[in-house]
Amino acid sequence: MKILKYFFLLIMLLVTAASIFVATLNPNYVVVRTKIIKTPRITAYQYINDLRNWEEFGSWKEDNPNMQFDYSVNSSGKGSYYNWKNGNDFGRIETVSNKEGMLIVQKMNDNGEISDVFWQFKDTLGKTKITFKNIGKMGFSNKIFTGIQGGIDHVVGTIFERSLENVNRILDFEVNTYKVKINGYIQKSFFYYLQKTIISKDVHIKKNIPILIHDINQFSQKNNIHTVGIPFIKYNKKDPNRQVTSYTVGIELKEMIYTSKESEFVVDSLPATHYIKTTLTGDYSHLYQAKMKTLNFIYKNKLMEDFEKSYLEYYVKDKSISNNPSTWITEIYVPIKTKAKPKKYYKPKVEQTTATPAQAPATTETVTPTNTNSN
Repeated sequence: MKILKYFFLLIMLLVTAASIFVATLNPNYVVVRTKIIKTPRITAYQYINDLRNWEEFGSWKEDNPNMQFDYSVNSSGKGSYYNWKNGNDFGRIETVSNKEGMLIVQKMNDNGEISDVFWQFKDTLGKTKITFKNIGKMGFSNKIFTGIQGGIDHVVGTIFERSLENVNRILDFEVNTYKVKINGYIQKSFFYYLQKTIISKDVHIKKNIPILIHDINQFSQKNNIHTVGIPFIKYNKKDPNRQVTSYTVGIELKEMIYTSKESEFVVDSLPATHYIKTTLTGDYSHLYQAKMKTLNFIYKNKLMEDFEKSYLEYYVKDKSISNNPSTWITEIYVPIKTKAKPKKYYKPKVEQTTATPAQAPATTETVTPTNTNSN
C-alpha cells in the first residue's frame, strides 16, 4: 500500500510540476511562413482573398474530411467570412481589411481563441513571394496541446506550410491550364431580359460578378419569374482614365414582364445581333487573351466589330459548380457588323452553333416583386 501511495504522490507531483511549467510558458506567439510561387502576384492574391478557395487549399480539410463550411454571400474582400465545424471543434475566419493585390488582414477564431492573420504578396524575380503571419495568445489547454505536439510554431507553421504548398500546386496547374475555342459566327434573336446595371472600378469587376449573378437568380426565384438559360454580363461603357466600367447582369425572359418602380431590377431588351462566339475553358485570367483571339479572328476574316452593340459573357460553368478553375466555361460574344447577306467566311471551321432565345410574346405577365435592395 505504501508503494501505491508513493506512486500516486509522485504522479501528483509530476502533474503539478507540469502545470507550473505550462503556466510559466509565454502565451503570446508569432508564427511566420513564406513561399515563393510561379503564379503572378495579382492571381495569387485573388485566389487566397476568395475564402471559398480555402476549403480547397487548406491542409486542415485534408486532415479532417468531414469538416463543414459555411460562407458569406460575398466570399472576397472586407467583411467576407467562413465558419467551420468539425465535431465539437469550431472556428471562423473573417477578412477585416485588404489592400488590392498586396495585403489581406483577417481575424481567426479557433475554438474561442482569437488571433490575427496577415497575408502579404510581393513580386520577386518574376515570381510571387507569399508571407503568412499568425499573431495570437494561447490559453492554458492550447499550451498543453501544442507543447505535446512540438510547440505552437511547429503546429501552426506545419499547417500553413502544407497549405502554401497546395496553393502553389493548385495555381500552377489550375490557373495555367486553359483552352480557347473560336466557335465562329452566330446570330442571337431579339429578347427581353431582367437586368441590373452598376458602375465599379475595373479591379472589382470579377469580385462583383458572382454577387450580381447570385442576386438576380435569387430575385427571379423569389418572384417566380420564368427565365431562359443562365445569367450573362453585358459590358456597357468603359472609362480607361478613371479605370471604371459600367456593366449589367441580365437573364433572358420567357416573356415580357413588369417590375415595380421601387425594384432594383428592371426589364430591358436586346435587338437581334450578329456575334463571333468564343468559348474559354479555364480561369478568368485568360478572358483577355480569349477576346484578343476573337478580335484577331474578326480582323483576319475582314469583319468589323460593332462598337454600338455590347460585348457579352455567359458563365456556363463557374465556381458555384466547380472549385477547379481549369474546368470553368465562359462563352464570349463579340458583336459584329453585317451586310445584307453574310458571306461564307463568316462560318467557322468547327460545327456551327445557333442560339435561339425566346421571341417577344403576344401576351404579358405582371410581376410585382418584393424590393430587395440589400447587398
